[in-house]
Amino acid sequence: MPTEDERVMAGPVEATPAQWAALWAAVDQLLNEREWVAWVKPQQGPDGVIVMGWPEYSPAMNATLAALGGVGAITPAFDWPAWRQLWDDPDGTRMRDGPAADAIRYLTSVVRGERFGDGTIDAAMGNGSLPMALARLRRWYDHESVDPPG
Repeated sequence: MPTEDERVMAGPVEATPAQWAALWAAVDQLLNEREWVAWVKPQQGPDGVIVMGWPEYSPAMNATLAALGGVGAITPAFDWPAWRQLWDDPDGTRMRDGPAADAIRYLTSVVRGERFGDGTIDAAMGNGSLPMALARLRRWYDHESVDPPG
């Protein structure tokens, strides 16, 4: 029976070079953007009902999110809400030096968390944790994967 880390990494291990190329192209574009989100302001309709504001992510962010799904880096292979409650990495050491499976878990928790709290992705970009998780995933792909490129 596979370990949880093996289950979490199953998608990325099976992803094709073309899927990885699409991810890295989107990530490179995203990391060169100054603005990855525009917040739509709350609006009150004529009936008095207030529609809360929401984030509209940039095309590069949306491409990155789609490509993360494409390489299997957003996974149902673990209990992400429980994991997220226990994750504590204030200085990024665990993300930089930990297993790539933790980067996948983090990315999954952020992307899934957006469904329950608008701006979760924006906050992760703003505090640097999302770029750090993407960098950890890239390091795994470039140097640690079963069949590294080049």
